[in-house]
Amino acid sequence: MASKTIVVLTDDLDGGEAERTVTFGLDGAQYEIELNRSNIEKLSGVLEPFISAARKATGGSQRVSAPSGNLGDVRLWARAQGFQVSDRGRVSAKIMNAYEQRN
Repeated sequence: MASKTIVVLTDDLDGGEAERTVTFGLDGAQYEIELNRSNIEKLSGVLEPFISAARKATGGSQRVSAPSGNLGDVRLWARAQGFQVSDRGRVSAKIMNAYEQRN
């Protein structure tokens, strides 16, 4: 038996059907929001003067914040994926990024 899963994105601002997920960052935090074309254009228009005056961040190490939940969950997941991770202390950015991208 075959099955088909259809994912419909819902615009987080107006509740209508969204076109795509938009990702943006501010002060070291990353955000995602589902938006339709009109709301994408509004967001782009508001940000355009700031983007045109800014420079892209490149290279260097990134500080990755803990995901929602706790680091214990990250450690359990990482070990199940074959990563070596300590019981205490900092979890590497590589592991944190992999955890965030797991889905």
